[in-house]
Amino acid sequence: TFQHASVEEQTYLDSLTGVFNHGHFLKMLTEQCQQALKKGEMLSLVMMDIDYFKQYNDTYGHLAGDDILKSLCATIRRHIKRSDAVGRWGGEEFAISLPGAEGAQAWSVCQRIQETMGQVTIQTLDGSVIPVPSLSLGIAVFPAEAQEPMTLVHLADKRLYQAKGRGRNQIEPQQDYWQEESRK
Repeated sequence: TFQHASVEEQTYLDSLTGVFNHGHFLKMLTEQCQQALKKGEMLSLVMMDIDYFKQYNDTYGHLAGDDILKSLCATIRRHIKRSDAVGRWGGEEFAISLPGAEGAQAWSVCQRIQETMGQVTIQTLDGSVIPVPSLSLGIAVFPAEAQEPMTLVHLADKRLYQAKGRGRNQIEPQQDYWQEESRK
């Protein structure tokens, strides 16, 4: 029974980072959106990308890149609840679903993740300390801004690229957007 459960778990987890793989994350997101509708709650989705990750791998090597990916996932887990979900969207891009969280709460989670990653120390095999890349993040809220999971993903992803366009190491929308939204 234990082996069967272990094999089943491997089918929905990313082997490097231990977070949900793309397909399973989408399944979870769809279920969480359905639950949010039933409960009359919001759900925030964060799309996150490591800035200049290809350049980072080319400069410091893929082992250092793998360390960054694993450190990022450990950091994310420290800043989310058990009811939240994190998945590897692809390459160096990750998605986080935050059931019950409004945009301002999601923004705070994103900020804490950025700050914690800025304090991570990564070393090469020879012991040299290397810089940690920054993160760009986009947030969208269900059902306030998007009424179905794929539309939610599209909006969060669009905002992620707006954050990159503003110079990277950004969260989009910015904090004042969420403050204005809460006043409406």
